[in-house]
Amino acid sequence: MSKKKPRPTPVPAEGLSGMIDAHTHLTSCKDEISSLLDRFVAAGVERVCTVGDGIDEAELALQAAQAHDRIFAACAIHPTKAHTLDDEAKSRLKAMAADPRCVAVGETGLDDYWTQHAPEDTASLEVQEQALRWHADLAAEVNRTLMIHNREADADLMRVLGECAQAPNIMLHCFSSPLNVAKEALNRGYILS
Repeated sequence: MSKKKPRPTPVPAEGLSGMIDAHTHLTSCKDEISSLLDRFVAAGVERVCTVGDGIDEAELALQAAQAHDRIFAACAIHPTKAHTLDDEAKSRLKAMAADPRCVAVGETGLDDYWTQHAPEDTASLEVQEQALRWHADLAAEVNRTLMIHNREADADLMRVLGECAQAPNIMLHCFSSPLNVAKEALNRGYILS
């Protein structure tokens, strides 16, 4: 088996400096975070927001943000793991969300794809909706952006977001929904990424 050649560091396009990557998963990378930051900066990305997909990774994301001034954290429990949002996790998330290095409550949301393809490993949509509502309340309480993961749940997501406590910003990350959903989201003042 041949070893993969390391990817060259991309050169930023002219005029693209000062960018912020709003959604990374640094804690799942095998590379040293400092070397990744050097590559980001070389490509014109000055700051990143790193996200964990569960409570332990959210804590690692916050630790990375506390250790590096170019990193910020988003802390929440991914919708597919919403069944792990127990009282202890809620307490830990409240403390993390209040930290100044945490800029968003996320990623939370609804994921109907995995409820269809791996239902035994995925929280039901009902449990995901309860977790989303709790995360939305937390984001409003601590004045943080609500970072949304949405996969094949457009109608339910827009319904729930319309009923939830309003965070100062709602960001639909990795947006891949149809144009009509984009228009509705933009009309509501949401951020698409």
